[in-house]
Formats: sequence, structure tokens, C-alpha cells
Amino acid sequence: MSEKQLQSNDEIDLFELFLTLWEGKWLILGASLLAAVLGFAYITLTPNNFEAKLNIAPLSANDISDYSALNSIVAADLESTAKTGMFTPRYHSDTLPFFEVTELYLANAFYTVLANYSLSEILGFAPKNLTENQAGQGYQNSLEDASRSFKTSFGKDGMIVITFQGKNEALAQQIIETTLQAVDIKTKTAVIDDFQNQTSEHSARKKFILKELSVEKSFVTANFSKNIEQETDKLKEHLEIAITLGIENPFEKGFTNHAFGNTETYFKGRKALEAEIAILMKRKPNESHLPDLKRINTAMSLIEKDGTAKTAKEALEKNPLSEGKTFKATNYNTVQMPFVYEKKPTLILALSIVLGGFLGMATILVRNAINSRKSVEL
Repeated sequence: MSEKQLQSNDEIDLFELFLTLWEGKWLILGASLLAAVLGFAYITLTPNNFEAKLNIAPLSANDISDYSALNSIVAADLESTAKTGMFTPRYHSDTLPFFEVTELYLANAFYTVLANYSLSEILGFAPKNLTENQAGQGYQNSLEDASRSFKTSFGKDGMIVITFQGKNEALAQQIIETTLQAVDIKTKTAVIDDFQNQTSEHSARKKFILKELSVEKSFVTANFSKNIEQETDKLKEHLEIAITLGIENPFEKGFTNHAFGNTETYFKGRKALEAEIAILMKRKPNESHLPDLKRINTAMSLIEKDGTAKTAKEALEKNPLSEGKTFKATNYNTVQMPFVYEKKPTLILALSIVLGGFLGMATILVRNAINSRKSVEL
């Protein structure tokens, strides 16, 4: 058989194949429609879960500027003011702000709430007006789906990523929106608690240092009085000797400074000793006699006048942390949250039609092959 004849036979075979499929076109069409119906039934009757992903960003510098008054308050260095050299300071402060609210601080506080509480617990922080219409079975099912799959992550740049799964976009968006509002409420409470702890610690430090200074002051004055008493007693002893020896004035009775080397105090004489004793007994502990007392009094005055905590509380009332003002710890937009579905309806339907068509064609070809074989046998 020549090459030309083979080619002609091939063309005839392809033509016959086309005619065979064409004759069974209704079967192919029917199989495709049946497969499409089955695919559509699968799409509509089985749940199509999605995964939602929300990126939560730290606040902008413009948002943080609302806290500038609070952030500009520098903590008073109480320890340096009260430095005595006798008591070791228990605390150390520097020139950092008394209480600084930054983008990362708020983002971390926000994430801490997300990480430490379940979704149901977080929703418990929300006010009733946000949750009063959320008792339906559909909502509860969506909440259970989200709770089982709820995951969070926190990046070094303060970016928080939330992922969860569900079946109903509207309910899922409602749940996550309420959740994030509740997290903001809890975060605000946590930040205020941090601030109150800071002010309480500062007040405690202030009270502690003042107590230490008071103790030191008592020690310095008591030590001064003790030294005066000891010096007075010593002079009184020498006064008795001077009276016994009859020394009224310095260097009487032929005694000279050189006669006994360093002259004993009683050689000053009765009059001088009595005058010196009188002066000592009138001397009171004051700053002119005690440099340490002057330092202590100055330090106590400065520390008592320290108004860091009060100023910080006043600044707090002027920023979003104050009661009644809108507070947000991060930036997010749930409206633009993408939903990625596990099932692709269009793709499933297209594949169903194609598979049905191939199944129909295969049926026709197999049937034709069987008929041809029977004809040959006959």
C-alpha cells in the first residue's frame, strides 16, 4: 500500500470518527448537561468554606501625635535629687518619658489581648449594643467556625495578621468587626492600667525616698546632738580641773603653752571654758553647722513639690485614653478583607461539563467499537 493510500485511509478514519461523534451528539450533550447539573448540585448543596485574612497595621505618626502631651513628660530623677552617699538608691530613673505611648506599644498591647483570650472571651468585652442582635443559630455557627480556626501572628514591625475560616461572609465580617472593637476596648483598659501602675510606682518611690531622707535627717540631727553632748561633757571635765587648779584665765600660775607641749584644754581657764560650754549648749542643729542637713532639706523640698504624676494624669485626660473619647490601638479595614474559598464554583462547573462531554464521547466510541466488532463477526 502506497503512502498516499495510507494518508487517505487516515483521513477517512478521522472523518468517520467525526461522523460517529456527530451522530451521538445528543448523548454527548445530555452527558454534559447531566454532569453540569451534578456539579451545580455539589456547589449549592455542600458548604463552601473560605479563609479570611486581615492585616492590622500600627497607628500612624499622626495618630500618635494625639499623645504628644503625655509623651513629653519626663520622669523626675528622684534618686539623683536625694542622693546621700549613705543609703543605696533602690531605683534608677533616666530622661525617658514618664509614660510613653508609641505605635509598637499599642500594637503589642492589642496583640496581647488577641493572643491571651479566646474569641468568645474577647466578645464578652464588647458592650451589649454590639452583641444584642447576635443570638441566631447562623451567627453561633459562624462564631464556632471562626473560633476553631482563629489564628494570629505578630511581626517585628508591629503588623498583626488574623486568619480564620467560615461559610458566611456577612456574619464572619460582623464577628470580626465586633471582635476588633472589643479588643480595642480591652486594650484601652490595659493601657490605662499600665499608666496607673506607673503613677502608683512613682508615688511609692517618692514616698519611699522621702522616708529615707527623713530617717537620714533624724540620724544627722541626732548625731549632731550627740557630738554636742560629748563635747560639752568633755569641756565640763576640763572646767572642773581648771577650777581645782585655780586657773581663771589662759596660761595662769606660770603655766605656758610650751610647758606641757600641746596644752590641755583646762589651761584655757575657767572663764573661757564656761563661755565655750554655754555656746555649745545653745547650738542647735541647723544648715549652717550641718552641710548634709542643708542637702537633705533641699532634696525633701524638691521631691515634695514633684508633680510628675499629677501632670501626667492631666495629660491623660486630653488624649484618646480619657473616658468618653474614641480610642483605637491599630489601623484595620474589615470591608477590604479578602475571602478565599476552598471551592471554585466556575472551575467546578466548567470541569463538570468537560468531563460529562468526554464521558459521552467515550460512551459513543465504545458502543461504536462494539457494534463494528459484531458486524465483522457476522
